[in-house]
Amino acid sequence: MKTAELPTSRWLRCDREGFTVVELLTVVVFIAILAAISVLGFRRAEANRRATGARNTFVWMARRARSQAVQRGTRIDLVLAPGARRGTITARYAAGDTLLDQVDFGAEFKTTIPQADSVHVCYGPRGFAVSGCGTTSAAQTVRFINGIDTATAEVRPLGQVNAP
Repeated sequence: MKTAELPTSRWLRCDREGFTVVELLTVVVFIAILAAISVLGFRRAEANRRATGARNTFVWMARRARSQAVQRGTRIDLVLAPGARRGTITARYAAGDTLLDQVDFGAEFKTTIPQADSVHVCYGPRGFAVSGCGTTSAAQTVRFINGIDTATAEVRPLGQVNAP
């Protein structure tokens, strides 16, 4: 006896080739989500790199100012001006001042420095901070901000600058 075969439509056949629109859209949406997550992660890493780079440059400037004070046997000023977003190292001589180095944190690292974080450290010929030029008697924290990331440096009373 012969069994009756049910008619099958062409949509129910298993021998079709290619992908459906739903499958393709699922893959496209999945790739778009992964791309968005990676772009956000990249931006966060870039902001962190810039803030950390600005902080490390400031620490380097402090160490250079201190070593120049000892090497030259004269007072060296390290100034961080938040309004200008600029840091300078200046040698103070009787004949006049000499600018040794200058870093524009705003242009080079795209960071901002809060107004309260102004720093002026004067290193004497022995390499320690000397009083009378704005040097504080308490430790001071300097913040370098890029977007949502912040890197900090600590300026200690004797002129040491460290990155915590």
